[in-house]
Amino acid sequence: MKNKVIYFVLMLVLTACFKGENQDENFIIFGHSYGECIGPDCVKVFKLTDTSLYFDIYANERKQGKKKYVELANSEFLKARELSDLFPSELLTMRDTTFGCPDCRDQGALILRYSTDKKTLNFLIDQDKNEIPAFLHKYVDKVNQVISKIKVK
Repeated sequence: MKNKVIYFVLMLVLTACFKGENQDENFIIFGHSYGECIGPDCVKVFKLTDTSLYFDIYANERKQGKKKYVELANSEFLKARELSDLFPSELLTMRDTTFGCPDCRDQGALILRYSTDKKTLNFLIDQDKNEIPAFLHKYVDKVNQVISKIKVK
């Protein structure tokens, strides 16, 4: 039962992160979420465009259904820009997908949204590599590494 509740909460977070995005814009939204966590690092969501990186301060504050992006310094954009080039091509042929059981055991979830050329894909990925396909391992590591390096206020 606990796993179903955690999964439901994660799906609400995922929906809130993506609600109202401009579908014509090229971007990747990436972030992580830890449900059984207290503090400012529990939910971090970023939006990466071709020229800028933004931080969703409402996701960080866990304001469901709302988002407010603030543009980060160019130095932070430079830390994240390679995530576009490294995005796994295998994901581009899939529909919206959940891999594993994200955060069901307090292991966290990786949030991804890929949008380009009016094609938008949403993914929720378990942080436990034993629960996800091997082709995702390096990208999950890279996203986590980038998140840890980005400085927000």
